Amino acid sequence: MLRGILFALALLVCGLALAQPADVAGWEQARWGMNAEQLKAVLGPALIEGRTQIGLPLYTAETKFAGLTLPAQFTLTPGRGLTEVRVGGAWVEHEREAEAAAIEAALFAAYGQPQANLVSDQRTPQGGREVSKVYSWNFPTTVVSYRRGFTTGGAEGVQDLLSISYQAQR
Repeated sequence: MLRGILFALALLVCGLALAQPADVAGWEQARWGMNAEQLKAVLGPALIEGRTQIGLPLYTAETKFAGLTLPAQFTLTPGRGLTEVRVGGAWVEHEREAEAAAIEAALFAAYGQPQANLVSDQRTPQGGREVSKVYSWNFPTTVVSYRRGFTTGGAEGVQDLLSISYQAQR
């Protein structure tokens, strides 16, 4: 009996280890360090050029993730090229439970169990609800982070945030 349990645990650990890739070298076809021209060549006409609030180049495009169409932002840092891709990231005024579940399932399927997670689901004194989820996967060249913030019952009504960040390791 004990031998069977140990064997099952060993299979589970091996399965989880196989579920996580050895590295994530960027985001889809974009690779860390790409300059603007390389990024344009990879993403094509869907890429829109702009600037951040502090004047750094910022490129955006719509992307498909977990069956959802979400905005993506590509940050190019002077001297380092592409350093971050942020997918989603906007607060909306309605609940997105199904979308959050789809994104979380896709991330877990792609990267396995996160190395770090913080999850809370609490009732507020006003009778509302606050949900906070943060998951993080660390790879040799990339940190993948997911964040969900959800609140109800406040002055702003329903607020829901879904954000996935791919960042080059420093």
